[in-house]
Amino acid sequence: MTGWKRLTGLKVGHTVRSGRMVRTITEACLESGVLYAAQECRRGDTTWTHAWTDVVYSDREFEEVVEAAGFALMRWLDQNQEWAALQPLPR
Repeated sequence: MTGWKRLTGLKVGHTVRSGRMVRTITEACLESGVLYAAQECRRGDTTWTHAWTDVVYSDREFEEVVEAAGFALMRWLDQNQEWAALQPLPR
């Protein structure tokens, strides 16, 4: 299932460095297929938080949502299937 694969690295305390930015997961809770999460972002002396909510879809549900919006999945852009390339469906 696509959505569940995304959660493998999303654990409280998980830290990722990207260039000069450091992101640490501070909240991650999955309830009834809805993910509630927050992260602390740090760059130098600047720190901020970012919270978000995601609906977790199975592979089939994801494809249905994408198609209903008029698109088709071209390919996943990363191994965790967090980012996808979509293309418009023919009209």
